[in-house]
Amino acid sequence: MTLTLDAATEKRIQREIDLGHYADAAEVVAHALTLLTTQEQRHEAAPGDPASSPIDEVFGLWAERHIDGLAYQEKIRAEW
Repeated sequence: MTLTLDAATEKRIQREIDLGHYADAAEVVAHALTLLTTQEQRHEAAPGDPASSPIDEVFGLWAERHIDGLAYQEKIRAEW
């Protein structure tokens, strides 16, 4: 298979090879595809699913606490 890449993408791939992160262009592309697949799986994962990102799991963690954020911040800083 032959891929046609724009000059900027070719430079980015060559830079990764030059830095020693990858042996060749195929390895760079394979790693990029792995990252893309992982990212897509995280978007599809349900909350609490091990494939979901940590941010998804903790977002809104304090939603039920009904605490004034500024008052809490001042209280915690006063303890320092």
